[in-house]
Amino acid sequence: MSEVPDYIRKRIERPIPLELCARPGFAPVISDGDPCKACIATVGLNPSGEGGGLPDAGLSPKEVVRHCNEYFQREAYSWFKPLEQILNECGASYFEGSACHLDLVKWSTHPLWRKVPRHIRRQLLRDDQEFFKGQLENNLNIKLLLANGAGVMRELKRAFGVQFEQSESEPVHFAVRDAYLFTGKLRLPQVKGGVCVIGWRANLQSDHGVYGVTNAGIAALAKRVGELYRNGC
Repeated sequence: MSEVPDYIRKRIERPIPLELCARPGFAPVISDGDPCKACIATVGLNPSGEGGGLPDAGLSPKEVVRHCNEYFQREAYSWFKPLEQILNECGASYFEGSACHLDLVKWSTHPLWRKVPRHIRRQLLRDDQEFFKGQLENNLNIKLLLANGAGVMRELKRAFGVQFEQSESEPVHFAVRDAYLFTGKLRLPQVKGGVCVIGWRANLQSDHGVYGVTNAGIAALAKRVGELYRNGC
């Protein structure tokens, strides 16, 4: 692979902020999949949870980038399955390299994200805000962001001014609560009109109690997102 861009190298070499609940011995997860090749990126909060994180903070920047870029060439864990279903409706796939996953915070945490004190979460998000924006500015091939859950939508609005509007498409019927879709734009100087963002408030991996996420609901959500994308968001 070519040399690691300077902004990525500096991010990887940043000391692990143990005082901010970052997991010791873990390198930052720059991406899952290769942003340089993707046309769509799913967006999450941070790489915590089962299978999250990149062990061995002693890896070189080039090794970290290679490991991240090749993630879906290895065995990806089940967290990504519902998002892959949505990507397929948009004509993309993690496993074919046309999609990648980007977290707003690159450190995995201990405890898990939802148990990290709020003021620490705020600091971690601020610390990686410019890097996330830099990833989009340096990968203009990414034309669509998919925001998985209310937390991601809230942070995209807070950090980047994304103004979400409720879509006119039919809501998705989950077992407990209906989920509406939202669209917005993340403004970048290099992109006329901004990068399209489609989001939904139900976190597909953890909102089984709040929304009652079901396989049928995920399939319906995937279909709605695909329609919005084909119609220009």
